[in-house]
Amino acid sequence: MDEDLDAVQDQIDDIEINLDGREEKIAALERLLADAVRHSPAWAEVITVLAGHQQALGWHEAAIARLEEVRAAGIDTEPSIEAHLLSAHLGAGNDAEAAALERELRARSRETYLGDDYSWVGEAYEEADRLKEALRWFSMANRDVDPDDIDMLEPFALAGRWRVRRAIGLPEDAYDEAARIVRESNRARSARESG
Repeated sequence: MDEDLDAVQDQIDDIEINLDGREEKIAALERLLADAVRHSPAWAEVITVLAGHQQALGWHEAAIARLEEVRAAGIDTEPSIEAHLLSAHLGAGNDAEAAALERELRARSRETYLGDDYSWVGEAYEEADRLKEALRWFSMANRDVDPDDIDMLEPFALAGRWRVRRAIGLPEDAYDEAARIVRESNRARSARESG
């Protein structure tokens, strides 16, 4: 991993942990961004975190503008910049733009595994109360994994899928059972570590 990116991620962690208000965090992230090498992975990382805080305050268009800078620079992010943009466009109510990004990501997912994009997009749709789309994205993360292969399942997408299926009122299936096993395992591990 890039040394500059490691250093910037440490600085971002300090901002997230030590500052309270979103506007205070945004100001600190803006200062960090001013010092970052433009069009570097570290610069893109700061922008994605900054955009997340902007979205949380309802500053969707500002977030979109920043994220578009990263997209124009062609820098890879995790989740992808398209997933970040889809979330921002959903928050802004830009349905046509969100739909175009979803089509692009779905086409890409037929070619390769999209990693964190599945959970990121699923959560964006879940927050927008578009549960059918959320369920699709959470399910896509584990579509090629047998639900009995617990250790191979992507846990965040599995948990999101379980939440959405419950909200929709769907009956439990094998993946929901796997989600239950993962939750219980995590609780037991937490109890052991804290006790």
